This record gives sequence, structure tokens and C-alpha cells, in this order.
Amino acid sequence: MEIKTTNYIRYCKFFGHHNSLRHLTSKFKSKELSKISKYLKEEYTLLPSEVVTASVMTFILLFIPLLIIISQINTLLTLILPIIIAFLGASRILNQPVNSYKQIQYALLQYSDLAFQDLLLILNTTNSVFDAIHFVAEAQYPILSQKFREMIYKLNRYGLSPEHLINEYVHTLPNGNLKERLISLTATKFQPSKIQSQLESLAGEKKFEYSTVTQDLESKLTILVGICLFIPILIALFISFLGTASNYIAVAMVPFFIFTVSKMKTRIIKANFELFGESSFFNNEDLGNSVSALVEFLNFLLYFTNELKLGESQEIALFRAVQSYTGKLKPILEECCDAVCYWGNAFNKSWLALKSKIKNTQIDFLIDLVNRMLSKSSLESGVRLTSVIHQLNANRELIREREGVIKAQQFKIKFLIFVMAGILGLVSGMTPLLTQIFNMLSNPEVTITYNPLSSLALWGALFLMTVYSAYFLTKLVKMNKPIQYSFWTGLMFIFLCYFTTTFFF
Repeated sequence: MEIKTTNYIRYCKFFGHHNSLRHLTSKFKSKELSKISKYLKEEYTLLPSEVVTASVMTFILLFIPLLIIISQINTLLTLILPIIIAFLGASRILNQPVNSYKQIQYALLQYSDLAFQDLLLILNTTNSVFDAIHFVAEAQYPILSQKFREMIYKLNRYGLSPEHLINEYVHTLPNGNLKERLISLTATKFQPSKIQSQLESLAGEKKFEYSTVTQDLESKLTILVGICLFIPILIALFISFLGTASNYIAVAMVPFFIFTVSKMKTRIIKANFELFGESSFFNNEDLGNSVSALVEFLNFLLYFTNELKLGESQEIALFRAVQSYTGKLKPILEECCDAVCYWGNAFNKSWLALKSKIKNTQIDFLIDLVNRMLSKSSLESGVRLTSVIHQLNANRELIREREGVIKAQQFKIKFLIFVMAGILGLVSGMTPLLTQIFNMLSNPEVTITYNPLSSLALWGALFLMTVYSAYFLTKLVKMNKPIQYSFWTGLMFIFLCYFTTTFFF
């Protein structure tokens, strides 16, 4: 990743340091780059104008050679393909720092609730800002822990105050929950009595950002569906008029189609904002299945934290919580309880051993969080963990809304993949006739002779596109048995292709 970033910076600097080029592209502006100009300067050592110049030059460098090359092959594609490819290349240059900034923003939003509870725990127990920074630095939060480790380095190297470093860090954060909390935190002078009343109301206010990204996700899914369904149809209609060359072109289009669809999925979906407790969109599990273990663990934590808030020790709280809990994780939790209460093993050792038995990355993170908190104060941990559970349950409500959006796409895709298979089957059956018509138009002396075997390679290519699209789309929206849908759409394609061929023959 660092190598790619370095090459990107060099590429932008190469064009950006030419004043003449920057003057020519000065009319092109990017509001998104202007908004993140401070981040762009600190992380990329670039100016928005340099990125814009590199993007415009990328478009020109791709467009002109492609225009010359493709004009020698096909007149119809002379303008279409060069513009599309050049635009995609320029957009990639323009959007790389914007996408990177969004990824940081989403990572901070995803873990801000948990990190905030860590801060409150230390401030409410030791009232030390330095301890709070050190605590978060050791927590292994994405991005955030690294920034706090940098604060510790500056503390030790330059003797700066913790309050000053947090204030400095706040100004580098994107707008969001974490920034609001830290601003309020510094405004209260880190006084625990005021932190609680001012900041608890801010916890979990991710609904707007998450809902916006969910709506974008729905639109992106529609785009992917359109690409998978309509591009094979357009290919079938277009290359049928290329005569006998259509067979060779069709075979070459299959790997190109698969590669394009896969890359677009990665590009479109990778910027997705996921809450803690949510299964990754790239996860192949069915909706809801991947989070069942996490929900069970949260149910157990409710019993555990309630016992801690009553002032019980860690060991007694664990024993009573396991006795009260009746979910699927009970056998594993009973082993942990027996190791602590009957065999006298250390609590933290037995508690951390749960990670190897449950084997869930998000639960592992919570186990580490609980262990860190309990090392400071059992009573305060009960209070903080109750808030954590509340926020994760609020996350679940938002996650279910997104799952509803994905499920709504499932029925649409079930219908469209069979429509696509039917249309492609009909078009495939007609391709030999369309090929002969094209040959007759290009050479009027040629008589029409219907030979189905002349389009065998084309049929095979369209068949592969059909079954792959069905498999890809059903798997994309996490439908059960995508191979089964792929099989039935392939069968429908073969039937209609055979029926059409027989009719014309």
C-alpha cells in the first residue's frame, strides 16, 4: 500500500510541478479535494490542483492513443471506448485520496463508540489524560490506536502536554462522532463529572451517515445488476453483426466480462461503511448467520455487566452470569467458569482463552476490550460495558435496515436473471441468421444459408456469461444456493436457444 501511495504521489507531482500544465487545467475544480486539502497535504504532500492536473493529463494520455488505435479497428467504437476508458482512468487518479479519506472516516465511526468507552473508563478511574491516551494506544483500534501511539511518542520525545496533543489531533479528524466527543471532552477540561452528562448523548449518532451509505449501496447494487444483465445482451446483439469474426470476439469477451464485473464489485463496494457487529459485504455467509454468535455473546455480557454493576468481583460475576445465561455459547462459557471458579486459574487467562474457542474476530475484539477494562476497575467496567452493549444493540437496528435493502434486491435478481437467460437464449438462436444477414449486406452476391454450427463458439460464450451472471448476482445479495440458480438459468438459456434455432431451421 505504501508503494502504491508513493507511486501515486510521484505521478501527481510529475504533472503538478509544471506551471504551464497547472494553468491549463486551472478551470477544472474538485469540491471533494478542496474539502480534504489539509488531509491531502499531510498524508500525500499534494495540493488539490496537482491531483486535478494529473487527472486531466491522464484523460488526455489515455484518450488520444486509444482514439487512434480503435479508429483503425471499428469506426462505431472510435469515440465510445476511448472516452469511457480515459474517464475511468482519470476518475481513479482524482478519487484515490478521497476514497482513502472516506475509509479513515468510516473506520473511526465504526470503532468510535468502543474507543470512547475506553477513554471514559480511565478518566473515571484514574482521572489521568496520559493514562487514557496510553490505554487507547494499546487497544489495537484501526487507525485510532496508531494516532494515539504517535501522541505517546511526542509526549516522551518533546514533552508536550496530553491535552495539547488531543486538541491537535481533533483538528485533523473528519467531521463525525469521534470529533464531536473529543471536542466536548477537551471543553470540559477532562473532568469526569461533566464528561458523562455532555458526551453520553453523542454516543452512537451514526444513523445519518450509515443510512446515506446504505442508500448509496442500493444504487451501486442496481448498477452492478445492470452491468451483469444488459452487457451480455448488448454484446450478443452487437457482435452478431460482425460476421464470422463474432465467434472469436465472443470467446475473448468472456474473460473480459468476468474480470470487469469482479473489479467493479471490488471498486464499488470496498468503500462501504460497516458498523461494528456487521458482517462484511464480501463475506459469503447468508444474511444474519454471521452475527448470531456475536448476538449470543452480547446477551451473555448483559448478565455479566449487571453483576459487575452490583459490585461483585470478576469471578463471582462470571459464575452468576453463566448460571443465568441459557444461549448457544453456554457450554464454552461453562468451561471458562469452571477453569476460574473450580480450578483456580487466573481470570484473565481463562477469559482470553475464549477467543480460541469461539473463533469470531469481532467477539475477540470485545473479549480484549472487557479484559482491558476489568484490569482497571470491575465496577466501572460494568457501567462502561453496559453502554457498549447499548450501542452495539443500536447498531443491530441499523444493520437490520441494511439487510432489508439487500433482501429487497433478492426478488428483483431472481426475476431478472431468468429474463436475461431467456433473452440471451432467443438472441443466441437468432445469431446465425443475423450473421448471414450481415454477410449479405456487406456482399450482396452471398445467399443466406442458415448454419447453426457456425455460431457454436458464440453460443458457448453467451452461455458462460449467463451462468456466471446468475451465480455472481445471487451470491452478491447473499442468496442461498447460487449454483442452483446458475444451473437453472443455464438450462433455460439452452432450451430457448434450441427452440429458436429449431424454429428458424
